Order: sequence, then structure tokens, then C-alpha cells
Amino acid sequence: MRKEWQLVAFGFLALVAVEIGFQINELLERHALWKQSRDYCRKVNKALLRIGMRRSFLEPPNGDVTLDIDEEVKTIPGGVCGDERNMPFVSKEFGVCFNEHTLEHLHSAGDVEKAIQECVRVADVTILLTPSPHSLYASLFC
Repeated sequence: MRKEWQLVAFGFLALVAVEIGFQINELLERHALWKQSRDYCRKVNKALLRIGMRRSFLEPPNGDVTLDIDEEVKTIPGGVCGDERNMPFVSKEFGVCFNEHTLEHLHSAGDVEKAIQECVRVADVTILLTPSPHSLYASLFC
């Protein structure tokens, strides 16, 4: 019986190690894309729009303008409270629209489509980030 528990424990630890690897990879990818977005915005002399407020010190910084449905966004510099499906910005106002982990919270495919159309409308370049489909965490909670 002890050997079976050792195998179960090893399997669990292996699964946790793979999940940590996914999370680290995703975090590094987010930061690299944010840096590329920032560089592009400087090059074209336009602001960076971030959809979804920074919630953790591990996430990339907020944008020059940050749009979120949470009223708390008004407490940060450049914070705008609004809906990503109907943004209060003019067309091509931003260099990059950096949409980080918001699309998976919308309720329908139509809502996701509207949000993506708005991102494309307001910026030259759109970055859409969603949780990895291979992540156990994302599979269970997103």
C-alpha cells in the first residue's frame, strides 16, 4: 500500500511541476509582449491601452490608459471605468490594445466578438491574452 501512495504522490508532484512550468512560461510571455507593446507605442508616439487592471505584482504594469469594469480602476493614473465591448475611445487612438485575461470572463461568443472588434477599432495593434488551454488551473477555474 505504501508503494501505491508513493506513486500517487509522485504523480501529483509531477502534475504540480508541469503546472508551475505553464504558469512561469505564461508570465514571461505576458511581460515580453507588454514590453514589445510599450516599445511600439513609443515608436509611433501613441498611448498603450490595457484592458483589465493589474491585479498582482506579477502582472505587467497598467497602460497609459487602463480600461476595466471595476470602479477601482479610477484610482490608478489613466484609469477609465468602462466596458471592453463598447469602449469610449476614438478609432486608432492607441498604438497597442493589450487585452490581458478578460475575454474568458465574458458570457457569450457574441460578447467576445464585440470586445475583439472594439480592440481592433481603437488601436493599431491588438494583443489578446487568455489562459493556456493546457493549464490545469485554467481548465478548472477559467
